[in-house]
Amino acid sequence: MIDNRYNDEKELEAIGLIDQAEILADRGKG
Repeated sequence: MIDNRYNDEKELEAIGLIDQAEILADRGKG
């Protein structure tokens, strides 16, 4: 059985990295 908590954590981590990349991209444009 897949551990849902593990998957959610990894997913949230990935989302966080995407958000960070977008923030850095916006800053780079500024």
